[in-house]
Amino acid sequence: MNKTFLIISYDFPPLNTGGSHRPARFATHLKEKYGLNPVVITVDHTLQSNANIDQTLSKTLPDDLVIHKTNIKPPDIISQLINSGYFFNTDSILYRWRNQLEKEFIKAIEKYKPAFILLSVPPFSLLNFVRKIAKKFDIPVIFDFRDPLSFWVSSPFASKLHYLNLKNTEKKCIAESFRFLVTSPETKEKYASLYPAFKEKIEVIFNSFDNYNKQATPKRKPLEKFIVGYFGSFYYNIDSEKLINKPWWRKKPYQYVQFTPFKQEWKYRSPYFFFKTIKHLIDNNPEYVDKIEIRFIGNKPLWFDNMVCEFKLQKQIKHYGFLSKDEVGKIQQECNAFLITSAKVNNGKDFFIAGKTYEFFSYQKPIIAFVTEGSQKWIIKNSGLGVICDPDNPEESSTKIKQLIDEKLEIKTNKDFVDGFLTGNQVEKLFNIIKPLI
Repeated sequence: MNKTFLIISYDFPPLNTGGSHRPARFATHLKEKYGLNPVVITVDHTLQSNANIDQTLSKTLPDDLVIHKTNIKPPDIISQLINSGYFFNTDSILYRWRNQLEKEFIKAIEKYKPAFILLSVPPFSLLNFVRKIAKKFDIPVIFDFRDPLSFWVSSPFASKLHYLNLKNTEKKCIAESFRFLVTSPETKEKYASLYPAFKEKIEVIFNSFDNYNKQATPKRKPLEKFIVGYFGSFYYNIDSEKLINKPWWRKKPYQYVQFTPFKQEWKYRSPYFFFKTIKHLIDNNPEYVDKIEIRFIGNKPLWFDNMVCEFKLQKQIKHYGFLSKDEVGKIQQECNAFLITSAKVNNGKDFFIAGKTYEFFSYQKPIIAFVTEGSQKWIIKNSGLGVICDPDNPEESSTKIKQLIDEKLEIKTNKDFVDGFLTGNQVEKLFNIIKPLI
């Protein structure tokens, strides 16, 4: 029995991003609970000046977890060109990391003789590189798609040819994989429809939370503000939105052939419709102007302050910027409710479940969910913690939020459902998938 395997993940602690937690949980639980020997290959992000580093995350890893950290070339003019999307690359990470990664990767294969390789993506530029090396050394590979590739349409593809090239990469990787992991039922359904010949390889492993938070939240006093918290990114970009909606004849010549396979409205992922609802609530109930506080934690987008000003919510909004996990935990403890949003897919369902959802589950507090049809709405609704709000109906949504503030809504965790997203339960599913390989 070979218990050693490789995890290749650009995102890994102490880098504090949404993508670093999932591979870290896989490595930790497969090692501590199932006795496997993961060997992680990642980037030494402490050498990058603009990286969000949180050393407290490293303390949650097993002391004897083997982690090989490499350097990576700094961004340059070529990486900027690659990131434009016009050079048939999804991103510039492989260009910047390839030399260091290839040496470390092959050295690890020769030293550890791994039973399999698990690649965590994005960045998607690593897909073909890892697929080819796994094929060369005849090692089974599992691709863990934290996000989907061909149907994440937050901005137009450079052309239809670029889109088809990307789909060809995606199809090859699924075809040659041992298993292909995704994070939501809608994502699996979409991939199964795109590549029906390989649908048996597609497995849903949800993101997760480690334990319920047992620290009691102080009971809110009558005159205290009702605090709503949002943590992390929105993935909304005004320039990309304009490009998607702009007719070709109004674009620059090099943009004429841009291609959008289907319409996703990422403005719904932003707090725009939540702000609109809060403005409606305050306009119709002026006494609530001092009752509501909304806290945002994470890097502030360029559009954020203008959106706050548009709805005249400067008094209600606090933005803390990037904080460590411990600092975030203190603010989450003080919150009375959390905010979740989702993108809107025209004539379809949204596939994305924000990683913060599972962290919110651990607190068992109300989740104000401005969500469209899809996986995010499904999981929040079934958790029992959701206050489901229609983004397009601020009047109805403001009534629900008012009832929540006035403690006239009963919120109770559906524990049987939520327990399924404990890390131990999700990693058990992963272990059963990889068991034939070890």
